[in-house]
Amino acid sequence: MVLFLASPMLVSCGGDDDDNQNYGKDVEGQYVGELSSEGVVIDDTYVIKLNRISDNLVEMEAAFLADGSDNFNVSLDNGVYTLSTIKHSNMSVMVTRGNLRITFLNNAGTTTSFSGTRQK
Repeated sequence: MVLFLASPMLVSCGGDDDDNQNYGKDVEGQYVGELSSEGVVIDDTYVIKLNRISDNLVEMEAAFLADGSDNFNVSLDNGVYTLSTIKHSNMSVMVTRGNLRITFLNNAGTTTSFSGTRQK
């Protein structure tokens, strides 16, 4: 009887681990890929760095950012990490299985995108 009562408690405690994920560590690294605007390749070896600041916060280093870098919140949903910040609300940033995909509307009013892979 005691084992039966203890089992549900152990199972219910397992869900707490989801709240303690270190998403910043999961996505940090250097990503190399293609930067393009409206389908025209600007740079085929463009480098973006994601540096972990805390469990759910990273600094993105990219030349297309006004100051060269900015901080982004990191969340996880269905295996896709999403990076977001109010400062860049027109920017979509996702990491899936070591692949970084960024899309945003640039100052010229056209769409710029980056697609790259984390380097090991």
